[in-house]
Amino acid sequence: MAADESNLIYPGIDNPLTIAVENVSAKDIIVKTDNGTISGKEGKYTIHTDRAGTATVYIFKNINGKLKEIGTKKFRILALPKPVAKVGPSSGGGIPGPVLAAQQFIRA
Repeated sequence: MAADESNLIYPGIDNPLTIAVENVSAKDIIVKTDNGTISGKEGKYTIHTDRAGTATVYIFKNINGKLKEIGTKKFRILALPKPVAKVGPSSGGGIPGPVLAAQQFIRA
């Protein structure tokens, strides 16, 4: 089990997960979490949570309608850093007119 983008989950956005279990058909895998919601199927899932902290993802195998837990993984959930707008080298305060005039865009 792995978060596709990093080993972190960010609250408020969809975070892709890839889950594969050896010798188990993807259609027989059930995935749940204790912090948020998980959607998806056949190895490609998305976890969405609204709060920082941790989330445990549980993997179950469906055996004749009964669920057998076959694995868990904890993920850290960290808030996304706030973007900082920059014009040239400046991220706040005054900026000399010629420096401002030479800029083609604002970057975060």
